[in-house]
Amino acid sequence: MATYLDTREALNVEVSCFANYNTPGNPKPVNLYLWLINAKYRDRVLAIRAETEKLKRDALKATLPAITPSGVFTYRQTSSLVPGGHSGFIQFDIDFKDNPHIRNYADLKAQLAKLPFVAYCGLSVSGTGYWGLVPIAHPERHGQHFDALFRVFAHYKIRLDDKPRNVASLRGYSYDPEGYFAERVMLFELYDEPQPVPVREFNHTADADTERQRVEVCIGEISKRNIDITSGYNNWYAIGCDIASTFGENGRDYFHVISQCHPEYQTLSCDKQYTHCLRSYKEVQLKTFFGRCRDNGISWKELLPWELSERTSSLTINSKTPTPPTYKTYKSTDEVKERIEPIVSVIAASTVDDILSAPPGTMIRPDPTKIETLVVGPKDFDKYPTECDEVNSPDAVPVIKPLSFFEWQRQNSSFSQLGLASLSKQPP
Repeated sequence: MATYLDTREALNVEVSCFANYNTPGNPKPVNLYLWLINAKYRDRVLAIRAETEKLKRDALKATLPAITPSGVFTYRQTSSLVPGGHSGFIQFDIDFKDNPHIRNYADLKAQLAKLPFVAYCGLSVSGTGYWGLVPIAHPERHGQHFDALFRVFAHYKIRLDDKPRNVASLRGYSYDPEGYFAERVMLFELYDEPQPVPVREFNHTADADTERQRVEVCIGEISKRNIDITSGYNNWYAIGCDIASTFGENGRDYFHVISQCHPEYQTLSCDKQYTHCLRSYKEVQLKTFFGRCRDNGISWKELLPWELSERTSSLTINSKTPTPPTYKTYKSTDEVKERIEPIVSVIAASTVDDILSAPPGTMIRPDPTKIETLVVGPKDFDKYPTECDEVNSPDAVPVIKPLSFFEWQRQNSSFSQLGLASLSKQPP
């Protein structure tokens, strides 16, 4: 049987209030019901709704105070929820850009009021969206309740923003004088059992540049030690922008590996967030990512002690100025002659007997008067075969004729007179 609560009594709980969208610390407790009916910032909200430029409108929105409707926190992050501090409510957020198919969108608040589990529903700060509160039966199953609520709205063809799945999700101040309050509200008891999410394996990139190596070595350590560095939406968003601005679409897997260490990681939600980061980052930097790594004891300088540039830098050789070689100075040839002549004697030899009778240490020189000089005359060139001067045709084939030694001597009689004299003694 369904359980119903008195709405006014259920909303009489404390939640945390923050100075603006960008201040996650120093929250103050406020009463949830009084916050919903407060008109203190009405003029600022109306000015925002009148602004036509989105960038200016978003900048103005960020200056408004905001609450965490689901509980009391010491800091705006999931892990900083005060024990027993859950408000018992979960918020939902409907944006027009996610639901362009709804033809009666302007009357959607009246339709949402028909749902028995909606305690409150009003306009968002921009005036083009709707947000509301639903009481849940099991605050410790906050994310699982949201998954079931998401499916219920999807049944009515309404797509919810998935940020409120995070118990620390923020809700900026808004003004709606016609906001809907149910007299009695049904306790939302549905929740989905968590499905095991496959763990993404992380692999390092081969031949990565210096910046990618630094990021990957940190991500590898995050994955190995299962460290969550994304606690708090601002941190998660800033890390996503760091990765998106540096690696673009190629960084999507990095963001998943980093985000899966969070206890409420969801693949679709993470994909949507990274797409949002790709569209909204302002500058290329990795400040938040490396800062969150250092806060959790992860430093690329310790994991990667050498830089890539050190590996690829050219080899530098430090050498001293070379000493010029020294040379010996030798004496002239005449001085050498004077030194060796008393030791070695030189003789002119014309016969073998002269050579054999020379004493040891004697330098032998031939007798120049006994040397016959060969003189070649013009008539000797007539015997040179003329066919050797002719150039062979391309298809010429060399022919070697077999000749006996005696035939060879006969054709070359000038080579050996002894051979020529002996030819008559050889058989024909």
